[in-house]
Amino acid sequence: MYSAQKSSERLLELMVKYNLTQNDIVKRTGMNKSSVSMYVSGKRNMGRKVIEKIADCYNISSEWLMGYDVSMTSKEAVHVFLEKSDVQDAQKRFLNYYLLLSETDKSLIDSMMERMLNDRETRE
Repeated sequence: MYSAQKSSERLLELMVKYNLTQNDIVKRTGMNKSSVSMYVSGKRNMGRKVIEKIADCYNISSEWLMGYDVSMTSKEAVHVFLEKSDVQDAQKRFLNYYLLLSETDKSLIDSMMERMLNDRETRE
C-alpha cells in the first residue's frame, strides 16, 4: 500500500545514496523548490505524476519510491541500457543476477566488492 511517509523516506534515501541536494532534484525534474522541500520533509504527499517524474529522471522504480518492498533500480532501465551498451555477456549476467537479490544481499555484495577493490589498491 502507498505510504506518503515511506515515499518521503525513500526520497531522502535516494538523495543520500546519490549525494543529491534538493536543488539537484529541482534542476533535474523542473519541479519548484518549495514542493521538493515539502516532499522531502513529508509535509506534502507526492502524487503519481511526481513519483513517476522523479523515478524517470533518476532511473529508479516508481514502486520503490512509493514505499513498496521492491528494488530501487528500475530493471527495465537497466535492461535497456545493457542492450544499447557494449557490455560483455558475463557482465550482463552478473548484473541480471544482482538485480534478483534482496536489498540485504545487494548490500553484502557491495561491501565485498568494496573490500576487494581496497585490498587490490593496497597490494598495488
